[in-house]
This record gives sequence, structure tokens and C-alpha cells, in this order.
Amino acid sequence: MLSGLFVTCFCVAGLGQKVTLSGRITDEKTGEKLSEASLFVKTTNSVVKTNKYGYYSITVQKGTHQLLVSQIGYRTQEYSINIGRDTSVSFGLKTLEYDLEEVRISAGDDSFSDKDGNSRIPIAQIKKTPALLSEPDVLKSLQLLPGVQQGTEGTAGLHIRGGSPDQTLILIDGVPVYNAFHLFGFFSVFNPDAVSDVKLYKNNLPAKYGGRLSAVVDIETREGNRKESRKRFSISPISGKLTIEGPIKKDKSSFIIAARQTWVNALLALVQANSSNRQSYGFYDINAKVNHTFNANNQLYLSFYRGRDALINKNGGNENSTFQYNWGNYTAILRWNQIVNQKLFQNTTFSFSNYKYQLQNSYQSAEKTFDSKFSSAINDWQARTDWDYFASPKNLLNAGVSYTLHRFSPEINQVSGTLIQNNSEQPQQHTFVGDFQAYVQTVSNLSKNVTLNSGLHYNWLTVNAKNYANLQPRISLNWDATPSLTLRGAFFKTYQYLHLLTNSSLGLPTDLWVPITEKVPPQQSNQWNIGASKKYKGFTLSLDAYFKKMEGLIEYQEGSSFLNDFSSKWYDKVVIGKGSSKGIEFFAQKTTGKTKGFVSYTLSKTDRVFEDINLGEPFPYKYDRRHSLSVNVNHSFRSNKELSVTFSLQSGSMVSLPAARFSSVVPPAGDLFSLSTFSTNYPEFYANLGHLPYRNNFRLPLFHRLDVNYQTSKKLKKGKRKWIFSVYNLYNRANPFFIFYQKNQLKQFSLLPILPSLSYEYEF
Repeated sequence: MLSGLFVTCFCVAGLGQKVTLSGRITDEKTGEKLSEASLFVKTTNSVVKTNKYGYYSITVQKGTHQLLVSQIGYRTQEYSINIGRDTSVSFGLKTLEYDLEEVRISAGDDSFSDKDGNSRIPIAQIKKTPALLSEPDVLKSLQLLPGVQQGTEGTAGLHIRGGSPDQTLILIDGVPVYNAFHLFGFFSVFNPDAVSDVKLYKNNLPAKYGGRLSAVVDIETREGNRKESRKRFSISPISGKLTIEGPIKKDKSSFIIAARQTWVNALLALVQANSSNRQSYGFYDINAKVNHTFNANNQLYLSFYRGRDALINKNGGNENSTFQYNWGNYTAILRWNQIVNQKLFQNTTFSFSNYKYQLQNSYQSAEKTFDSKFSSAINDWQARTDWDYFASPKNLLNAGVSYTLHRFSPEINQVSGTLIQNNSEQPQQHTFVGDFQAYVQTVSNLSKNVTLNSGLHYNWLTVNAKNYANLQPRISLNWDATPSLTLRGAFFKTYQYLHLLTNSSLGLPTDLWVPITEKVPPQQSNQWNIGASKKYKGFTLSLDAYFKKMEGLIEYQEGSSFLNDFSSKWYDKVVIGKGSSKGIEFFAQKTTGKTKGFVSYTLSKTDRVFEDINLGEPFPYKYDRRHSLSVNVNHSFRSNKELSVTFSLQSGSMVSLPAARFSSVVPPAGDLFSLSTFSTNYPEFYANLGHLPYRNNFRLPLFHRLDVNYQTSKKLKKGKRKWIFSVYNLYNRANPFFIFYQKNQLKQFSLLPILPSLSYEYEF
């Protein structure tokens, strides 16, 4: 739709009269906004990308211009437009999901890697990537990219460039998610049916992002179809999903609701129908979003997310015991977009988020009782405003401010019953943290071939009446040495004001998110990157090298965890240390033809050093994987049949095994449930056994796996159905989940054998 916006035009001597072309780029079928879509002006050889909300603005001379509009996963379209005044033009792009035409305009770039070395995976690619139990997963798809390591086999954890999970900022609609996993990490909480865009920043961290050390995963949820009502449901071996979307007022407002629920609970109930011992597990998540366009310049979004997991284990009979563990996230977000003028775009956000988990244990017999509860929670209230100023085709300015009030409740526990000497209940103690952030960054074309991205991120934090203030410079430089070759370099400094305190002895996600204190400083990092990208006849090649130094890292002291000592605070059980990570990353992608795919390889090394751990000697990080290789191939047999194959190979992760044996006294006698004995004597005994330089001294065997996904779809009289057949671990590789000693022999436990699965999807 073309409409005129009359504002004052200005002249620049020697260059002719200038006008501004602005508007939005959307999905033609659904009307949803497309972020980072490109508009290329052929006549002036200048390009502009849309912001998160599909808005662009570019200054050109009066006259007729040839425009190319493109986006990953969409058909590139060409337009000829005569512009005589400041003008607003919106463009709609068609998807390439089932478009196999060989002849296309080639200006579009379907590479997952951009010129800065950051990555962006289309949702269509995520849905066709082979997945465990046919459950496509956003975070597992990111694990295939260079520099991204998975944690334990089959899980969706992200360890980016030697960083721990807490050092990656995961955002949903701009709001942090503290626990991004269902099923103890085997699936992420992000329903692909509700997601519109996934961007990974690891090579060049824009100044707008702060609060984490290593990387950012920025996930945007869909707005909902503005053109027509649509419904989609799917059934897989692990869950059922339902998505409903459509216009509230056509071309003005829309909504989307996407819900997912696991079937595991119902299956367990059938198996255990006649048993006195019962186990149950379930998870669900729901995304909801509504938006309304008041006029061409103002749009309002309201989005909501809720997800929960619960595990219960009950043993009946004369003695009843119950173990219960539940955790989940909640977010509510209100956003207002305003086009202040054709060059200035403003977005204001108000949000609330909550993460909480609770661990309960109870025992009851005719004579004795025992009950314990442990919980941890974080609440965030945030207000934020961001501005995008399209100063000229050569200069883009971004700036913003935000204030977040964090409430940390890291340790709340209650213990009672006749099995312990004294009942105890810790009063709820909350730590309030005020977090002010501000940033400014510019993207400037210093010349025809050189682009400078520079910025500053500022943090001012208040914890227990103490203030912390830090400036974090971010800078990157891209040089288009030839039309097909780009060289780049980047440096960024980051600070992190919260820690994830991991208890490695447990298989449950019982990790504590804790703030900095007078005893525990913030984490900080300096990272340097250099790299190059090359395009050649439908191929994109990328090579990057990085080096990162980290300080302020924390670990539990030898023999400590939050479960073995209720008498002291978490910050009295930790030690502070340093770390470093370095690596080389290679990425090659084929972007044209019926057969597409990519190869990803990373060579890296990551160390940690703590004065009071491992005798002060450096040791490898637990998920230091020296070699990591991923290969993905997609082949379209015809418009409705597609095969996808993924092969992964990685060095094994590091584990700690006993380096020697020696004689010692037996543990002190006492009632197992005596809180005083448990919290005082046992940690002292355990500490005497822990002082040997053995931390992460053994590497698990090589990890490798082949996964296959085949999809076939068919248009019906009403809607479209799709069958998805997947095989996880096709050749039944016994990859180690953990290892242990048994009868003086080292044994391996493997969790996931070959797992075929079938899922069904119907959209109407």
C-alpha cells in the first residue's frame, strides 16, 4: 500500500534534492512484520534493514529507483518506484517453503550467517531439522552452529564459546528467560509454532544487549495472521500442540494462542495402574499475543508466556514417602511501537517475569514423620525505551534506557518432623537489586566498502545499598574487500551481575540464580574476534577465530552444595576464579537448488582456575569439547516431500574421576536425619577427601550420532496435513550419559538408543 507523508524536504548542495522512503516489510500471506529484511536500492548501491518490527527508512534522491526486497526464506522481489517526495511504502514477501523454482533473483541471501558472523535460523529450517521424538526445538537447532556446544547428550543446553549456561542471555520478546528447558533439559520451552524469529549474537554483541558474558539468543514470537483465521494441531510421541490465530479486525489487529502439553503423565498412569509406587511427570507451555494498529504510526502489543514442569514420586504402603519437584517461568509484556517521524522509530516496553522452582521431600510412618521444602525464585519488573534513528543511508543510530527491579529469593527452606532434632524454618529473605542500563550505538558506512559498528553499554547496579557502575565498549569493523569477500574484526567487553550456582552432583535442574554481593563480585569478560565470509556460486563460507578472558566466575567449594549445609548462606560456600576460551570456527552453507545444507566445525579450548579447587591448578571446563562437527543436508524430492539428515560428532565432555585411593576414617555415626549431624560433621569429613588435583581429569569417549527426518504433506479440501517420520540415533550409537566405577572397572551408562517416532500435523 502506497501513501504519502508530507514533511519538509531539504537540499544538499551538489547532491540534488533528497527524500525519505520508509515503511514496513511483511509476510504477504499473514501480514506479520519481518525483522532484518533487506531493501536494496540498486540505483545508489545502498541498503537498509528493517528493525525488529519490520520498519525501514532510507534517504534517496528524487527520481526513479530500482529496489530489491529480500529476506531469508522468502522470494526476493524487484520493484521500480518513482519517488518525488517523502513517501511511505509497505512491501509483502512470499515464502519459499514449497517453492522449488530454479529461476530466482539472486540478490537475496539465505545464509544463516551474516556479515558480522552472527547467525539467524529461519523457523522453517528449525521445523525440518531432525529432532528427538519428532519434537522440533529452537535451541537444539542452534547447537548445530559453530561455537555452540551442547551440554549432556540429548539436552537443549547452550554453552557458547566456552561459556556456562547462565552466560547466554535468552530473550523472549525482549524479556529474559531464566530457565529455558522442559523435561530436565531435553526440550526447550520455546514452541516453534509461536516463534517468528531466532537470532544468535556471539561474534559481535550489539551495545543494546547487556547483563550476560558470552552471547545473546533473541527470540521473537509471532503476531498472528492478520489476513485469515488459521488453526493447527499436531501430535508427537511426547506432546500435543494446538495453535489458533487470526485477525480481530482485518489488517488492524490480530491474535495468536499456541499451547503445548505432554502425554507422559497419562502413559505413566496406565503403566502404574495397580502399583503402590507412583511416578508422574508433566509439562505444559502456552504463548498468547494480541496486537492492534491504531494508525500508521502507532501499534500496541500484549504478550504472555506461561510454562511449568512437575515431577512427583510416591511410594505407598506402611511407610509413605513423596518426592516432588516443580519449576517454571511466567512473563507478561506490554509494548508500544511509535513512528515518531519517518526517520525515528520508538519502542517502549513494560514487563514482568517470574522464575521459581520448589523441591519437596516427605516421609510418614506410624511413628515418624519428616518434611522438607526448598525453593528459589526470581521476580523482575522492567521498563524500557529504545529508539532507532535512520539518520542517512550511511548512518543508523540506536539508543535506549531501561530500569529493572530484580527480587532474588535464592534460598528458602523449611525442615520439620519427628525424625530430626529441631524443626527449622528459614524466613523468606529477599534481595532487591536495582539495575539501570543505557546504551548508544551507531552503524556507519565509513566508505563504500567499510562499515563500523560501535557503541557503549552502561550499567549502574544497586545491591544492598552498594553501587556498581561499568562502561562496556563494543566495536566491530567489516570490510567488503571484494563483492563476494568480507573481512571483519570485533571487540566487546561485558559484565554480568548475577550467577548460576550449579550443583553438579544432581541430575535435576536445582541450580540457584544468585546476585552479586559484597563477597561475590560481578563476572566480566573481554572478547576479541577476527573472521571472513566468502560467497561463491550458491555457497557461503565463513571462518572466525576468537579469544576470551573471564573473571569473577564462581563454583561451589570442594564438598559443598546447597543440600548438605543449611546453616550457612550460599555465598559462604563458593570460591571465585577465572577462565579463558579460544577457538576457530568454520561454517559452509549451500543455499540454492533442491539439495541444501551446511557444515559446521569448531576447534576450541576452555579452562577454569580457582585458588581453592584442584590445588589452584587450571583444569578444563566441564563442557570443553576440543572438536565439534555438525553436518546438515536437506533434499526436496518434490514440492511436498522433503528429507533432512543431521550428523553430529564431538569430543567427549570432561568428568572428574578419582586419581588415587587412600585410607581414612569412616563417616561420623549419627542419625541420618539429624540436621545438626548432617550439616556439621559430614561436610567436614567430606572436605578431608576432596583435596587432590583431579578436577575434570578424564574425557568421555567420542560422541557421534546420525538423525533423519522425512516430511510429506498434502493439501486437502479443507487445510493441509503433514506426516513427520524421524529417527534419532539411526545407527544406535551408545553415547555416554555418565560413567561410574563398578567392581574396579569403569562402566558407561547410555541414555538414548535408536528412537524412531512419528508425528502428525493438520492445519486449516
